[in-house]
Amino acid sequence: MKERGEKDFIILGDFNAHVMGARNPCIENTRGRLVSAFLGKMGLTAINLLPSCTGPKYTYESSTAQTTIDYICFDEELQKNPFYSDVVEIHPHSMTHHFPVKVTIYFSRRQNILNSHSDTSEQGTRLAWKKCSFENIELFQSLPNRELNLIEKDADEGFLIEEYYQSILKCITIASKALPCTSYKKHIKPYWNSKLNGLKKSVSMKYKLWIREGKPRGRDYKTSMNIKRLNVCLEKNKDIA
Repeated sequence: MKERGEKDFIILGDFNAHVMGARNPCIENTRGRLVSAFLGKMGLTAINLLPSCTGPKYTYESSTAQTTIDYICFDEELQKNPFYSDVVEIHPHSMTHHFPVKVTIYFSRRQNILNSHSDTSEQGTRLAWKKCSFENIELFQSLPNRELNLIEKDADEGFLIEEYYQSILKCITIASKALPCTSYKKHIKPYWNSKLNGLKKSVSMKYKLWIREGKPRGRDYKTSMNIKRLNVCLEKNKDIA
């Protein structure tokens, strides 16, 4: 990506490497030295190693050690935008011994200009099938046929394939206007059911209990392990739903 001249990209994940930084004055292991060399070569910075990052200084906790092996990295160009980084001590949806690393970037006027040039009129909507009438469906079928007939006449006169492709897309867009739409709410999950709702409430209750007990950690603490087990059960049932 760097060689192609692409900018503003973010690399993140579990690197399983000890990288030295302001918040992690450790001795780098072999993988850590490789990651440090790679970040230096690519001009990237591990954001959760900066002094401005808040939360625990480690991202992984086991029964024997606390280490930092998870990183979010991006370049100086992105760092020109205001950003906030945080290592979350524990989360009610956590199913592992890794702590979530979060970075919030507040994009500048440059990003706002890019957004203003994009067509947002078709975003955030979905088809309202329950509101569709027979007339809507009939019109949806007839509009593309009429437009496609016009395209086929032009195609006989040496129509270019790219223009033909764009014309078909235009037909689909025109036809979609015949169907009623409704605002799309990202937080609404169509698969959500009463069982998932009950599991989610159980996770929240256990999380509140864990807070009251002083946030105990480890396999010896029943509340902590119950949260993880319930989260595993919740995610499995999400997949089934």
